[in-house]
Amino acid sequence: MTAATLLGCGWLTTTGHGADIGAPLRTRPGETVVELQALRGAPGAASVRPAVFAYADGVARERLLVEYRLADGWDRALPVTGAGRAGWVLVHLSTGNPPNVSSLLVAHVPDDPGARVFIPGALAQLTVVGRDEARGTVVVRLASHPLPGIGDLIDKKILPERSGNSPALVSDQRHLVLAWRGESNSQLNLMVSADDGVTWVGKHTSADTTADSPALAVADGKVFIAWTGQGDGNLNIARVELTDTPTPAVAGLRDKVTLTDTSPFRPALAADPHGNLYLAWTGHGPHRLNVMFSTDLGATWNTKQHRVFTHTSDAGPALAQVAGGRMYLAWRGSGNPNLTIGRLDVLLSGPPDDHPVRIEALLDPAVLAETSTHTPALGAEREHLVLGWTGQGEQALNLALPMGSTAAYTKRVFAAETSDAGPALTSHRSRLYVAWRGSGNTDLNVARVRGRGLVIDDFTTGPDQLSAAVGVTETKTQTGVMLGGVRRTSLTNAVSPSGVTSTIGITAAGGLVFGQQPDQYGKVEVAYGFGVDGSVQDLGVDLHADGADRFRITIPHLGSGIVNFNIVVASGGLWASNGVNTGPGVFDLAFADFTGPLGADLSSVTWFVVIIQCSGGLTLARVETTGS
Repeated sequence: MTAATLLGCGWLTTTGHGADIGAPLRTRPGETVVELQALRGAPGAASVRPAVFAYADGVARERLLVEYRLADGWDRALPVTGAGRAGWVLVHLSTGNPPNVSSLLVAHVPDDPGARVFIPGALAQLTVVGRDEARGTVVVRLASHPLPGIGDLIDKKILPERSGNSPALVSDQRHLVLAWRGESNSQLNLMVSADDGVTWVGKHTSADTTADSPALAVADGKVFIAWTGQGDGNLNIARVELTDTPTPAVAGLRDKVTLTDTSPFRPALAADPHGNLYLAWTGHGPHRLNVMFSTDLGATWNTKQHRVFTHTSDAGPALAQVAGGRMYLAWRGSGNPNLTIGRLDVLLSGPPDDHPVRIEALLDPAVLAETSTHTPALGAEREHLVLGWTGQGEQALNLALPMGSTAAYTKRVFAAETSDAGPALTSHRSRLYVAWRGSGNTDLNVARVRGRGLVIDDFTTGPDQLSAAVGVTETKTQTGVMLGGVRRTSLTNAVSPSGVTSTIGITAAGGLVFGQQPDQYGKVEVAYGFGVDGSVQDLGVDLHADGADRFRITIPHLGSGIVNFNIVVASGGLWASNGVNTGPGVFDLAFADFTGPLGADLSSVTWFVVIIQCSGGLTLARVETTGS
């Protein structure tokens, strides 16, 4: 029973038991300090101080709620912290609308003074300032971060391909795939790029025809396409077969499935981190929004979990997942041009349940002031949900983020780029790409959005479980989505009085987990720039690209104490390093602070190594570069 559910039951109230901390955090950047007493059951109707929870509206798209829990009889089986205690500060995102409250635990931190954690859903940081064990209270500081910016459109390519409709764009992290409806015919067309959008090759024209734009998604590393059939309007889904031999190409569409469901508009397609496919469309008749899913890569679709919402649209919807699997739906209004975004409340119960996925509801749709006469686009830029659309009137391309978390967002209008159809968005190797058809012409365009750095590793692929006995170092090499395409991981179990084995592994949603007991001390080295055979492959990467001036590291969980974190960079036989002792949260290592023969010149890095040393376990979520 969290504070969020107790609010939903009516056993807690914001006026009687809560502290409103929203005002100072909405300024971005803003900061506030609040004292909380441990929540022990339902305190009753009387006003209590210190409050048992703090809340902030308008900081995240859903209510941000913070509470303090102690294992003192009311709460059981809380994890013991490094101090031998079991006190925790919990952070939730909640709809905050009783009685139908939906909440998600998004961050947690032990009540040790100095402990901190980043809250991605609110772009904010929580730090434990102090605790009073006699009173059972904790003092925490919350600081909201500025909103991220949106860079220029760069590396634009105007393709010798044309369409009367919007294109679709997706990445499997090896290829960019573009799909469109032919201009002189209604056939599906696809092309592929294996060099980050520089060249587009391997065109395939299918015999299948469509009445509108297609949709693309990637599930379990495979590309899928969905479309409404020409004439009958039936929804179709197929797998896109790609080949790299002898050159990159689209080999064709395979395993086509035609549903009895129909739509007068284009469908939307997306996948969650578990490989489940989601299909959304606008139905005939009253134009209601529909969602259905497949747990077997599109072979069958769960009609028992077909959801028809009361919300309506005059165009097809957009669908995307972000931040560990949260699924969002966007659409333009029915009878009005306003854009709306809502989150699908999806329950993943897993096998052997008859319904391993359940779509419960469409939560808190937000009607925006932004308008368009076309279908919007949704995509993900790192952990941020991005909305793209063609503006009404001037028909300029618009991008806005973060749309799925904070209540406010950054918007950019690209006045020089116009379209008389909606755009398409995808994230490819940690960078955002946009595709659109021209305004006044039908040429297809693809460009990249300049970021502020690059994601070196978000630990979404490999390794398989790696274990090390006491006094042993084990090494494994993985290939996948990381800088250079290869990661070499070494695990050293240096100290373990109880003789327990140390482990590392990757979670389903991403993140490298270093498994140790509090009395263990070990080291993890993660190296980039080495081939599978161990030879130096020479990354040649400019870490200053896109205006980056620092490494940014995200450690959402640390089992005990502090972690010693170092990065060693090499180039041309020279090296430099920088390190810090820190707790959990988000921290930076500025390029200007790197010392050694190489200094701060990180413009052509051959290889580098991330070194982690700590007692207890931790989770490393992301290593990236960023700018100030």
